[in-house]
Amino acid sequence: MTAAAIQRAFDNAEQFTGWAPYDPSILDAGRRPPPTLPQALFGSYWDDFQKLAHDKGSPVDYVALGFIAVAASIIGGKRRVRPYQAGTWHEPPILWLGLVGDPSFNKSPALDPLLSILRKIETERAAEHCDRLAEYEADAERAKFERQAWQTKVKEAASEGLGTPSLPADARDPAKPCRRRLFVQDATPESMGEVLSGNPQGTLLIRDELDGWLSSFDRYNVANRTVFGMSPEDSRIMQHRWASKFPMPRDRPPRCREPLESLCCPPGCEARQRYPSIARP
Repeated sequence: MTAAAIQRAFDNAEQFTGWAPYDPSILDAGRRPPPTLPQALFGSYWDDFQKLAHDKGSPVDYVALGFIAVAASIIGGKRRVRPYQAGTWHEPPILWLGLVGDPSFNKSPALDPLLSILRKIETERAAEHCDRLAEYEADAERAKFERQAWQTKVKEAASEGLGTPSLPADARDPAKPCRRRLFVQDATPESMGEVLSGNPQGTLLIRDELDGWLSSFDRYNVANRTVFGMSPEDSRIMQHRWASKFPMPRDRPPRCREPLESLCCPPGCEARQRYPSIARP
């Protein structure tokens, strides 16, 4: 092809008038916009939520939902809601919340300001827990010697044909104090049962990825043993069996029922990771 032929092809070519309008729905996989969160529900707190969201570079909805979860977990089993004054139906503030969004939407950073408050409270109570542990160890040591003295009396009574003396109150093993847990991260069902047994007022379960939390339900399901199960008809009770590879607490039977007054869970997940239907209109 000569230079003259290339020039003629160039001169006779159709003139480009611009790109066709693009479809912006390609960028968000066709998902609908989320509904607007009612600002009036939060009153004067909404301005604080907006400031925190701006600092973290995240939607204000994430901060608001985190606030709801933290508040509900702190209230825990101390309060209940009764929708009908004349009825007997009442519910504790058990909430299951999830922050759904694309990667790098700053779901986890939106929860940091609220979790920092819980961490500060737990740190302040750590010294009190150490004092209670010291008292427990002293009482446990006293109970050991009191039990030995009681066993000596039992032997003497048995040899003399007398009645068995009663076990003194000081000879009974004291209950070990449980640390107050305001929130828990990356917990197994077995460990959550132990945490809730020592925190009947409730706690907050935080998982950074919802997919990992759901997958952990059968992490230690050995020989078809029930590791974790929660009845939807009665969300206040968690019933489980202890897996064989974990030592069972000595003060609990193999099958136990723990109070689940307030197990609030605000995990985060990517929109197409666990719920692909969200991506479809």
